Amino acid sequence: IPNYPQGKIFEDYKKNKNEFLNYKGAKIFRVPIWLRRNSNQINLFLNYLSFILSGIFFGFFLLRKRKYDFIFTFATSPITVSIVSIFFSKIKNAKSILWVLDLWPNILLELSIIKNKILYNILKKAVVKIYIANDIILAQSKTFIKIIKEQVKPHKKEIYFFPAWPEVFKNQKKTTISQYTDIQYNSPKNINIVFTGNVGEAQNFDNIFKVARELKNEKNIQWTIIGTGRKLEEIKIKIKKEKIENFSFKGHVPINEVKNHHNKADILLISLSKGEGLSGTIPGKLQTYLNSKKFILGMIEGETKKIIEETNSGVCFAPDDIKGMSEFLRKTQDNKNLLSINNQLQIDEYLNKNFNKEKILKNLDLYFNKLAENL
Repeated sequence: IPNYPQGKIFEDYKKNKNEFLNYKGAKIFRVPIWLRRNSNQINLFLNYLSFILSGIFFGFFLLRKRKYDFIFTFATSPITVSIVSIFFSKIKNAKSILWVLDLWPNILLELSIIKNKILYNILKKAVVKIYIANDIILAQSKTFIKIIKEQVKPHKKEIYFFPAWPEVFKNQKKTTISQYTDIQYNSPKNINIVFTGNVGEAQNFDNIFKVARELKNEKNIQWTIIGTGRKLEEIKIKIKKEKIENFSFKGHVPINEVKNHHNKADILLISLSKGEGLSGTIPGKLQTYLNSKKFILGMIEGETKKIIEETNSGVCFAPDDIKGMSEFLRKTQDNKNLLSINNQLQIDEYLNKNFNKEKILKNLDLYFNKLAENL
């Protein structure tokens, strides 16, 4: 039942559930779950657990007369959703493909969501069993491949690099500058910093807030946060308490409006907290940022930093380098040329080589065909 990220069932869904039973020809089966509500640890645990139990129980009846050849799992957090997939792959005699987008349980430890080493080791063993139970593992970054390979030794698992691709904005409505006056996009003197996506613990917003506090008297620097998440209300309270007036929140906006915000931005912000699992992550927004041809400012390390440096599409600071990032943004006020991107052809070539949607999905088709040989 759709309740992410607000933690309550979507109003549109409650009004007309029949509209949400099909997606581009694919039939959708929905099962009841414990709602995320305020997303505290107890509610999240019950949300995750209820999906496993509900998915298996209700799914058994909903899918009892259906035959499947492949089961594909989109595994953001939590990876435990794959337990439902594994169950049905066994009873349907289907091949299972797991697309790993978050590295569990590594990120739970790095974000201090779990601190008990015994619990961490139990989760680690459970995750390894999930990996082993799948026929093919797709990893969203090359760092993930390395870590997963180490974890599943001596089992010979097929693991492939399978990244996300740039978002394609269709049927975009024309938007006038006057519609964005609350963010002061219309002033040529401003440095407009735009962040899009999830506002959670992983996105390092505590340190972004510290930079914003450092620069709160620099009125030409405007911050715009587009998206929602567990950390949003906490950051809003901090911004209000510190009276930071050049920091605004737009909440959730339709996907096609995101392009308008990218167009008005001088800087697109990307950030993640410290940690091996986190630094190995390529946030899905990076490919879309690269496609926008705007300057990317990273408060991030690891694989994302490497990509930004290889494409000469921006600059990165360590996740805890408050001073370095603040000083850089002060310099941009006097010299906006620091934000110029003059290598669009190089970026396009890089995107086409590494993140081309058609090529990525063609590879997926090859993986399905390979598994089909053993059906």
